[in-house]
Amino acid sequence: MELNNSQYVLDPRTWIMYYENLANDKHHNSYLNNSYRRTIQSGGSLTNSAASFMEPITLPQSKPHAQSPIKLVTHAQQQVENAKSEISRAVKKIKRKRGKLQNIKFKMAKINPETFHELQPSQLSLFNLPGHQTAVTRITYEHIRPAATFTKTSPIEFHISGGTEYLDLSKSTMHVRLRLKRGDGTIADSSDVNCGPVNYVLHALFNQIDVLIQNKIVTSSTGFYPYKAYMQTLLKYGKEAKESQLSSQLWIDDHQGTLDDADCNTGSNLGLYRRTAYIKNDRDQNFYLMSVDEDADYYLEIEDMYLSIAKIHVHPGIVYGHDSILRTVNAKYPIVQNDVRTISLPAGQISFNFNNIFQNNRPNKVLIAFTGSQNIAGDYSLCPWTFKHCHLSEINLKVEGVPVSGNPVRVKFDSSSGESSIVAFRNLFEVAGKTLQDCGNGLNRDSFSEGYALYAFQLEPIFEGLDYLTLKRNERVNLECTFDSPLTEPTTIIIYSEFSGYFEITQTRDIIIQE
Repeated sequence: MELNNSQYVLDPRTWIMYYENLANDKHHNSYLNNSYRRTIQSGGSLTNSAASFMEPITLPQSKPHAQSPIKLVTHAQQQVENAKSEISRAVKKIKRKRGKLQNIKFKMAKINPETFHELQPSQLSLFNLPGHQTAVTRITYEHIRPAATFTKTSPIEFHISGGTEYLDLSKSTMHVRLRLKRGDGTIADSSDVNCGPVNYVLHALFNQIDVLIQNKIVTSSTGFYPYKAYMQTLLKYGKEAKESQLSSQLWIDDHQGTLDDADCNTGSNLGLYRRTAYIKNDRDQNFYLMSVDEDADYYLEIEDMYLSIAKIHVHPGIVYGHDSILRTVNAKYPIVQNDVRTISLPAGQISFNFNNIFQNNRPNKVLIAFTGSQNIAGDYSLCPWTFKHCHLSEINLKVEGVPVSGNPVRVKFDSSSGESSIVAFRNLFEVAGKTLQDCGNGLNRDSFSEGYALYAFQLEPIFEGLDYLTLKRNERVNLECTFDSPLTEPTTIIIYSEFSGYFEITQTRDIIIQE
């Protein structure tokens, strides 16, 4: 790097040396450097979203101090001299015994010299400035529309072309314009429509979402994407975010205890009433729409849809530096993989055991919920997000025969003798990294019995704020549940799980998936 008349000129050799240090020297590993940590990127998880930071690539060079000329003493300088004199007097009071330094007394303050380290607030660092960000020159957004026409049941594909820009999917968004129509294709008139969307309807529209790089899938592929998106958002974000920025995705909370109230006009579910107002004037439409009409026949038509892809324009020196190092070292991208699977239970069952849920691949986190099989299959009169307590009395997730956290989770939903679900409720915050933090998720202790019964388990010790990968554990995970009374309807267990992993990209842009 050269500075000529305050003009910045980038030297590509600086970046090559920096990336070589990253590739060859563990002391330059930004994951191990406490001051400058690289954050693991993820397509979605229960904890906070990925963030970025500034990391220095060179160390500042110190300059010799110039000698100060003799000046007349000003009032400010007099204050400095007084401070020096006070320090000098304090130093003279230091008592020494047999050549060893004893505790220093300074205005009644005592210190231990063996553990004493001086610190100061950063606001007093008056002679330094932050570094200059020179790597990214600008960020632009490109609108990409579907590669081909699509129908209600056909896949929707977006092709993102390569280039010299880098992609930032965490800043990218999808924009959709919908219109409510009747089954015959006519526009649903607001005057006589009693039909509205479920909460988080934009995510409920799509049964499965896959991300492919060089035609290789880098995300887990399941057919329950709506539940993955809903569970992550429900626990990750607090009430303030749900009432503000998430309203752009039509997240409007269903009123507790009324999730299956499908009357959009006069019902008690105020969330459904408010969402309906936005759509008046495929996944099965009876999954993402609710109505009490016996002959309900509606669907949401996608009139317009595009991806707004964030493209990061970086300095050519960065591109050159990356390409030089890619000749010998692959680029590595840590990711969080997540999966959703289901288990069906018949009516009348009072307990069950399910062995080796994940086929000897133990996840880091697990969420478990119960809902009616008809809710998940799709019914205009039922909400897919109704997580029922089913009069569960004990749920026990075991790893190699040992209960997670040491004990099974016991709950009670008998209103006549008293309800108890505090342990399960607090686990939601533990797994989401929000325990004893000034934040929440919009749920309260009464939510469990009113349509929000979720059971969270932390299988891998996680230390929030630190970035690291976890070892792959080839362990058996078993689930045992007991109910106070037999199930009154066919029930589906929804199991959400998270795994850590990473993938590599070679110089020829081949993708290597690692787990």
